[in-house]
Amino acid sequence: MLTPITKEAFINKRWLKHKSFEFAKLKGFAQLSAMELPKAALSYPIGFLKQNEEFLAVALMGIEPTRNLYIDKKGNFLANYIPALIRISPFTLATSSTSERIICVDETIVYGQEGEPFFEPDGTLSESLQKIRDFLSALDANLTLTQKAIAVLNEAKLIKPWDIQIPTKSGTRRIEGLYCTDEAGLNTIDKDTLVALRDVGALTIAYCQLISMQNIEMLAKLSDYHEQVDQAEFNHISKTDLDFSFLN
Repeated sequence: MLTPITKEAFINKRWLKHKSFEFAKLKGFAQLSAMELPKAALSYPIGFLKQNEEFLAVALMGIEPTRNLYIDKKGNFLANYIPALIRISPFTLATSSTSERIICVDETIVYGQEGEPFFEPDGTLSESLQKIRDFLSALDANLTLTQKAIAVLNEAKLIKPWDIQIPTKSGTRRIEGLYCTDEAGLNTIDKDTLVALRDVGALTIAYCQLISMQNIEMLAKLSDYHEQVDQAEFNHISKTDLDFSFLN
């Protein structure tokens, strides 16, 4: 449950950092900002997810919306880059009734007298919470710019439905509802549109998305990896007998 962080409610409370990424095992995708895309494109398939009339850039982390294939049984993240919204958990920004962006926390992680304080004894934000607030503010601003850039990409008719088919050992899995860059259209746009896309950062987003599409193969391998691990546990086979060298 997300709760706004106020001095009245959190002055005597503390929070503990996550010891693993177990909390994110049910996240099949994560929203990305433009500043993350160059690194994220090396680890995940990235697509555009339509919410209402807007498109979001998201890292596809699973074949199913509620299973993150990039997290192993021990809660380790099997990728070189971890999306910022996952790294900063359990904190996030939300819009208040007065349209203000306020910092919130998943209160299921608040632990009485243990961990990091939310506030100093004098009522000011603790140093750690100030850093989190600054990080979230910068990320939030970049996410807004990202959505605006993707909107320009969409206005240029350069976003199309993405037919994702993932070949796994148990059969081909299909993912619907995501969109990708229209590469053919991108290669034939006029000079003025090209400049407009460049000026808002949409070109970088488009090319990062196209480059990331090769990671569908990694998603297939991760699906097979989890299936082998599950089967090994069921049959009481030592995991050391399994070949997971592809994860390197």
